[in-house]
Amino acid sequence: MMWGYGLNWLSMTLMMLGSTLWIVLLVVLAWAVIRWLNQRTGPSNSADTDAARERPHSERNTASTVCTR
Repeated sequence: MMWGYGLNWLSMTLMMLGSTLWIVLLVVLAWAVIRWLNQRTGPSNSADTDAARERPHSERNTASTVCTR
């Protein structure tokens, strides 16, 4: 241990800042690897997602459609 050096706030602050930067670096690295692996698998079948996104007009507003007759 380093007895006799006293409490050095600058060193403690730099140590906490360094630890925080390492944690942020690891999070960014994990995010980059996950994103790279997701892109590597290729795009999903876009026909399925397009069909789910674009519904016919008659199916869109069924709850708000009011019968006038």
